[in-house]
Amino acid sequence: MHESFIDRALDARWYLVRKQVVESSRAVMPEQLMTDSFAFPSAVLCAFAFFAYYFQYGDYLWYHDFVWCSDTDHNGDRIYVGKYHDVDGVNKNGFSVHRHLALRPCYAAVNCL
Repeated sequence: MHESFIDRALDARWYLVRKQVVESSRAVMPEQLMTDSFAFPSAVLCAFAFFAYYFQYGDYLWYHDFVWCSDTDHNGDRIYVGKYHDVDGVNKNGFSVHRHLALRPCYAAVNCL
């Protein structure tokens, strides 16, 4: 709740946001997608689109998917949002805002003999 991207306002203009994810983008790192001319929407725009669509149509965008956002958190980790229904039944259903942890020098391994 203390990330700066949460407080960014949307400009009063039209936005086009896809209802379905691009199938060829599944399981591809966001850095690769950005070189393939993808323009990620902001997390605020995704949240607005998700709930506006629900209130208008009574249905969910990105029902089983997360979508990459243009925002990063204070650590530089990419933000992703979405996935209303957990098909595995492990996590709660609902709209989520998460960060994709980037590898940094503080991540390492230990050897166990």
